[in-house]
Amino acid sequence: MKFSFENDCLVGYLKFGNLYASPNSLKGYKPYELMLTSLVTCSGALLVKLLQKKRIAFTDVSFIAEGNRDPDIANRIESIKITAYITFENVIAKEQLEKIEQLVIKNCGMLQTIIDSVNVTYSIQTKPAYGEGDAYD
Repeated sequence: MKFSFENDCLVGYLKFGNLYASPNSLKGYKPYELMLTSLVTCSGALLVKLLQKKRIAFTDVSFIAEGNRDPDIANRIESIKITAYITFENVIAKEQLEKIEQLVIKNCGMLQTIIDSVNVTYSIQTKPAYGEGDAYD
């Protein structure tokens, strides 16, 4: 990957297109946003692949990622919580969801890269089908 510093931001020249990153959110994506995006993208794609491989039918998947930072130590990320909200076509046992959560953590390369230095929580919540109530805010 190739990068250069232009107009107070770092530009990554990637196959899909240019990526602008900066601590200033008016100039590009913040590094913290890119970190969470990377983790959700990797774990989310793996989650969908596992559901498909296990032939677990679903109609919708969305994610919320949150992180806690320590301002006293370079604003480092101390913990990350990723929650997947899934609308399943059939009822899924809690034990089966917990097993899938563990498989995602174990097999996601991005999560495995940080797991020894950041407290990672990954969970799957069942989201009701459209019109059956709200699963999250």
